[in-house]
Amino acid sequence: MRPRELQVPESVPSGHGSDLSVTASFTSEPTATPFQTGGAMNPIASHAEAVLKQHPHPALRISELIELIADQVDRSLDATRLRTALQQHPERFRVLDPWRGPWRSVLDAPQWSEVTDDGWVVLVTDPIPHPAGADRTLTTMRESVRWLARNVDPRSASEVSEWYAIVLAERATRRAIARRAA
Repeated sequence: MRPRELQVPESVPSGHGSDLSVTASFTSEPTATPFQTGGAMNPIASHAEAVLKQHPHPALRISELIELIADQVDRSLDATRLRTALQQHPERFRVLDPWRGPWRSVLDAPQWSEVTDDGWVVLVTDPIPHPAGADRTLTTMRESVRWLARNVDPRSASEVSEWYAIVLAERATRRAIARRAA
């Protein structure tokens, strides 16, 4: 990356002595690593963001997202690596686990390991503009569910459960609208 140069002129008001002009010059290199919060995103997170922006659903299960990005990023991608990569960017992604609560201990058994890792991933960036030719109702529903996820506390079982019910209702409504249009 090319170093940047910044020149900042500063002058002192005339009532405080003669006019001074100071020029500061420095070079800076970005210090963010791909795993720092708010820094440059690693390939897993950037591909996940692109998929979530283009997908018709507002949120995808981790397993669904892995299927969509594994071929582009890493075929050995698993739920733990994806979750870790996305949780490094809380300003862009929210990973919500609907299996929070007292029943979680029952699901810790080996036969339920896939279910417990299959949380929901939602992109919580600014609203995505309405694509040309898309149904405004479906776009509004999608963006509304995404917007609601911004304020969900992932540690709260009740908030995540309420949001989860909204996501499932949005998916059912989307299917009903598609059937009606066909």
